[in-house]
Amino acid sequence: MKYNKNINNTAKWAPIAVFAALIVTLIINIIVAKPSEIRFLVLGDWGSGSKSQKAVARAMIKKCQAEDCEFVVSVGDNFYPIGIKNTKDPQWTKKFTDLYTGLAVPFYAILGTHDYAGNTRAQVVYSQKNSQWKMPAKFYNFEKGPANFIATDSHQLFRNANYRKKQAPFYKNLLPRLNSTWTILLSKHAYISAGRHGNMGNYDGRSGYGIQIKRFFERHFCGEVDLFLHGHDHSLQVLKGPRNCPGTFVVSGAGGAG
Repeated sequence: MKYNKNINNTAKWAPIAVFAALIVTLIINIIVAKPSEIRFLVLGDWGSGSKSQKAVARAMIKKCQAEDCEFVVSVGDNFYPIGIKNTKDPQWTKKFTDLYTGLAVPFYAILGTHDYAGNTRAQVVYSQKNSQWKMPAKFYNFEKGPANFIATDSHQLFRNANYRKKQAPFYKNLLPRLNSTWTILLSKHAYISAGRHGNMGNYDGRSGYGIQIKRFFERHFCGEVDLFLHGHDHSLQVLKGPRNCPGTFVVSGAGGAG
């Protein structure tokens, strides 16, 4: 799938199917001006150890061998059902290294709701133990070619007013300093989604549910971000943003959780 910043994308949605492994991992080829481009995979809601996850992993390796992807971004829910215990948890082997080492590219990861049921700090510390795993903090940014990536801790933006106050200065100071062609946001929670969880402010069909994170997005990210990468709903979607929050919204939450 190719994205050109000057192309007006129409909304699309593809629900997960039994053999979604062939399409479940969204490879994004951002073409700005040849030969300047980046190629990466977007993976969300994956760490179950299931047959589906393994099938997706095989499809990722095949795709990268064919098209030379540079890295993977994980939009959360890295370990089901209750996160990990520590940096030596067997899940690191069963659900990560055994499946993805063959990719030979780094994983830039954020935390999801299931990760918060376990030891989230261990996912940060694991970056020091395995160079393939990149999570220097619970929220951070990194630059790749013509794009700057903003990795959020959306679980805390959704749940905790104090953490919204904690994260706000980081984004407020960061965004005006970015001079990349593309600004790309990683967030577990989707601003808009055609899936079961739905849109911020009306999550799960409940009026007002998620209104605080919606306001946070509109205050800090809408109008500043070109491409939003989300998980949460276990499906694949490409959506055009609304007038008050322009951009392209991708939901890639079908990484193998079911």
